[in-house]
Amino acid sequence: SVTTDSLYDTAWSPQGDAILYASDEDHSVTTDSLYDTAWSPQGDAILYASDEWINDYEAYGLALLGEEGDSLLNLAPELLDNSGTLINSDAQWSPDGSYVAFSADPDGNGKYKLYLADREGNRILVNPDLVEEHIYQPTWSPDGSQIAFISNSLEASKYELYIYDLASGQVEGPLNGVLVVGGDVSSFLWSPDGDHLVYRANQDISGTQELYLVELASGQVSKVNGNFAAGGYVRDDYQWSSDGTKIFYRHEDLISSSVIKLYVYDLVSQDRNIVNGTMFADGWVWDYQLSPDGTHVAYRADQDTHDQYELYVVSLDDLGHSTKVNGTLSVGTNVYSTYRWSPDSNYLAYTRPGLFPVSYLEFLVVYELVGGTNQNVTLPYENDTGANRDVFTFAWSPDSSQLAYLAEIAENGLTELFLVDPAGVGAKVSQEIDPSFESVTSIIQWSPDGSALVYFIYDAYYRANLYWPETGETLEINSLLEQEDWSVRELRFSPVGWGE
Repeated sequence: SVTTDSLYDTAWSPQGDAILYASDEDHSVTTDSLYDTAWSPQGDAILYASDEWINDYEAYGLALLGEEGDSLLNLAPELLDNSGTLINSDAQWSPDGSYVAFSADPDGNGKYKLYLADREGNRILVNPDLVEEHIYQPTWSPDGSQIAFISNSLEASKYELYIYDLASGQVEGPLNGVLVVGGDVSSFLWSPDGDHLVYRANQDISGTQELYLVELASGQVSKVNGNFAAGGYVRDDYQWSSDGTKIFYRHEDLISSSVIKLYVYDLVSQDRNIVNGTMFADGWVWDYQLSPDGTHVAYRADQDTHDQYELYVVSLDDLGHSTKVNGTLSVGTNVYSTYRWSPDSNYLAYTRPGLFPVSYLEFLVVYELVGGTNQNVTLPYENDTGANRDVFTFAWSPDSSQLAYLAEIAENGLTELFLVDPAGVGAKVSQEIDPSFESVTSIIQWSPDGSALVYFIYDAYYRANLYWPETGETLEINSLLEQEDWSVRELRFSPVGWGE
């Protein structure tokens, strides 16, 4: 049983028949500090970090769940001495749930090695003759047959890209091209089909981060980006298209290093093209989001007015010809980073400032891709149709039919939860609360089927509420606990069967 006054880092099992939580006090899974928790893909085991076992030094463990009760398994009972640590925030389940990959520093000298552990606690040190220095970013391939990671195994001054193959038990690499003096691989991403790795490195020019592609079958390495002006580099928010045929990235303009543009590289044609529209001198594309169906890109940029960031949409069938989403902005105001595609890709929701004299307020607006129309969906104050609420976060329902958003009344700072459709029809969801000491927090989470959502109210403690839009019913989850004044910090729905 739970004997605690604070619950946090919780997660439903994939099947929805159990829930994982961490506590500040003793409980049935483990004691002392418990964090970095993760369900296995099958929902029959829990990976967690704890400082319980070894002289208050941190280690990874497994809680194996079965019909005869829970059993705990320390993944590293003899790896650590009094100066060692296993925690590097990088432990990952394999896609099939058979293994856990994690890095360990058994000697406490800052040199992390890569280990695999199975469900019986058997461990494999990945190629001890090669991996002698620090490794990081161990990442499973999509099919779970390989693990890619970065290590300075061969030379202490160079971090390079490697792959461990589970079938052969061998490490392959370095996979990157020859690095210049002082060069390193800084990050990488698997392609969705697992046939390629794209990585970011200062491979050819010291101090200049560029993007490279490795074809794993042949080992061929090619540069993704074009040439740079002095001082230019690729930003670290590159990403694959969902079908794995394109790579999107931002980098300094080929002529002027003060302009940041958005590019797309096509693996089939090997063409690279500018995505954004014609840029104002010294303009920046600040960030971007791909539509879920892969047909459009939304991005923020000071494309038309220097230092005024606005929201644009461009079709991948018409690159370089963008449409400004937001209307006119007051001088000195911007569209900030809160914008999200609807799951069906038909809408783009975003927050924007009002026009003077209410430019200090943020409104929630929905842009319809077909027709190019904007709809302000922010509900007015109750009993006052002339004023609006200050919106600061929102979440689409899985079927794109509704938006849940949090808005603060500017006059008293009270935050409440609202539910609207893309046309702006809706109402307040959160129960009546005392504005002197209560407020809805910024946590909004829809159930996978969109039939319910969770929000949190904070007064002296955190109270989790489960709301069903169709019936209007609300369940305060704290009422199910042994003591209602425990704080529930986080809840996660299971992918299926959560309502059961």
